Amino acid sequence: AVDPRWSERRRGLSMEREAGDAKDGSARFRVVRKGGSTRRLFLPREARAVDLDPVHSAGRLVASTDGTMKYSNPGELRYELELAPESRPPIELPSWDDLEPFVELDESIHVPSAVRYGESLRARLDADTSDLEVAREFARQLSRRYSYRLPGEDGGASTLHEFLTTDAGGHCELFASALTTMCRAVDVPARVVTGYRAAEWDPISKTLTIRASHAHAWVEVYSAEDGGWVAFDPTPAAGFVGGGPTLWDRARSE
Repeated sequence: AVDPRWSERRRGLSMEREAGDAKDGSARFRVVRKGGSTRRLFLPREARAVDLDPVHSAGRLVASTDGTMKYSNPGELRYELELAPESRPPIELPSWDDLEPFVELDESIHVPSAVRYGESLRARLDADTSDLEVAREFARQLSRRYSYRLPGEDGGASTLHEFLTTDAGGHCELFASALTTMCRAVDVPARVVTGYRAAEWDPISKTLTIRASHAHAWVEVYSAEDGGWVAFDPTPAAGFVGGGPTLWDRARSE
């Protein structure tokens, strides 16, 4: 998600808001990307349309299997990005058949330890405890019981089983994988989500800096009562890189 008021100028990426927004509340930005041999389009969640600049863009767009679009021309990439207004149409709640893939469990030998841990924690809770409360308790236990280690750090766990059965600790993907597997073990639909947890917001220049070190993994749990997927982050606070108050903390204090 991106606040349409910010511009980012880092590593060859600039994003400037166009004058005169549309009457429907959408906003258009000019985006320029320089450097490197392959361009990846910067498309926030609210992206509704993207148009290449025909004057500067002589390459072509190539769809990748990870859901992103790459630009084949090694030269400068210029395009216009349209963000939709904040209001969204009502969410159509999926059926249980649609959610069934999110309670499936992998057959890996590393999964049973997470299944047993989830089932044991669920047995301690009341039978009528909601799915969100179950996920919240699972996340709380993981955050308290296990320590964070940077990816590749010596001594950290390399598998989910090692992470849950030793004191080695692990990185955010192991925390997220553990919570997702534990939730699925008790029929709570859950999925791992990857992205960035950026906290370097400059209120003066209205610049949000996103670094490679901000890459992060967390979990979304489905709740019909809350209208869809709800985010949970079991990684301890010590695992966040960047420090300082978050964008939300700054906005709230202002």
